[in-house]
Amino acid sequence: MSHQKVAIDITKIDASPAYPLGMLYIADNGNHYRYAQADGAVTAYDVYDLIPGTWQINAQADAAVNPADAHLIHACVHEGSSTDLADDECAWVFVGPGSFTADTDSNGVAGANDIIYVSATAGKLSSTATAAFIPGVMATGAITGDATGTFYAANALYVVDAA
Repeated sequence: MSHQKVAIDITKIDASPAYPLGMLYIADNGNHYRYAQADGAVTAYDVYDLIPGTWQINAQADAAVNPADAHLIHACVHEGSSTDLADDECAWVFVGPGSFTADTDSNGVAGANDIIYVSATAGKLSSTATAAFIPGVMATGAITGDATGTFYAANALYVVDAA
């Protein structure tokens, strides 16, 4: 049996599914992406809940919507293209591990190795403590507030109750 590496354009946005929803793609740099469909408008570089099984990109992750204790909510970032997704459009979304680009709130990130939280501003990341954080994620350096920065995920993206 032979195996062939397939190159996928993670910047491409499809009006209807071009691949099976939920398909996993591992890029040459090791980044993991899933093919998913927007359930409503999706803003590029914001963090969203991702529903396994249906592979719908759901609501923006928000500190006010806390997962139950010890419960993980799958998360994703549409960062392959700076173009937002319209309802029902399909695209490759970063699900971790690997390096990714995401937006921060007005507090930004103080420095590398800070714990990264889901901001009270829906879809944004911050190093300011809130009720929900994303374990295994760190910024590669300080990020001034309301900016797009580079983050590293040691594992899959999940939002977890910090309480």
